[in-house]
Amino acid sequence: MTTGFADRLALVLKARAISRGQLAAELQIDKSLVSRWLSGGTVPGNHNLSRLTAFVAAQVPGFTMFDWESDTARLASRLGIDDAVSSGPLSAPIHTLPSVPPFANVPDFGILPAFAAATHDTATRGSRYCGLWRSWMPTFGRPNDFHCEHTVIQKDGDWLTGYALGFSYRWPLVAMIANGQLFMHLSDSINFVTRQFSRADEPIIDQIDGLMMSPASLPHQAPTACRIIMQPITPPEATIVEVDAAIIDHAADRRLVPGAELDETMRSDLLPDCGPSAQSAGGDRLLRSDTAQRLVRTRYF
Repeated sequence: MTTGFADRLALVLKARAISRGQLAAELQIDKSLVSRWLSGGTVPGNHNLSRLTAFVAAQVPGFTMFDWESDTARLASRLGIDDAVSSGPLSAPIHTLPSVPPFANVPDFGILPAFAAATHDTATRGSRYCGLWRSWMPTFGRPNDFHCEHTVIQKDGDWLTGYALGFSYRWPLVAMIANGQLFMHLSDSINFVTRQFSRADEPIIDQIDGLMMSPASLPHQAPTACRIIMQPITPPEATIVEVDAAIIDHAADRRLVPGAELDETMRSDLLPDCGPSAQSAGGDRLLRSDTAQRLVRTRYF
């Protein structure tokens, strides 16, 4: 069972004999904030989480942001201690989930005709999508702004997993390749977001575009689609340590960007004209990714 962030942080501090005051001084934050992390009252934002990870990695070589997702036993092993050390008093998790009986009729996705091919394609071709990406997309509810996000993708067996980092959120994701296209599914505690990217045939990807479907902002949570463009920051062969370093180096990217800061080409690519009027002028009636694949930039070497 995966414990809460407060438990993981308490285990790290105990294993490395780090006091709350020392951690606060190292991160240049108030000691009361560390106390709130340990009590489960709040969790670090992306900036502080990146700095906290870098601080721990300096003492535990190879420690990465993915280690904060580990269960107690795995994290204890990662820290070089026996899991019994973690049996002392730790802070309570933020949420205690009720016991849920197994579902009786979970669908067997193996019956979907394309599922076997997608599993094979992801296992054999998924590694070229690994690393840190910069993603651009329009924002919901703020028509003059655009969202710049980081997406971390790693190979996980036959699948791709990772997370998306925005200026105020961190969403886990799972992804697969089907018919040469990258399908990405993200979620917070309530909502799902689906992203489907254009086909990219060459081994090295410099940019891909696609569509994102998600519930828009309150009050109606209406399903909303928009274009998204994704560009790699690190190469696919980058290690997790190198990806973590890049996340810290590019932390300022994660923000709402005023439209005036984007060049006209990027703005028009992210907000294409579509509908009956656009169709009558020779454009698209439906919202689609770039059908000419002008926004897909790939190469062999």
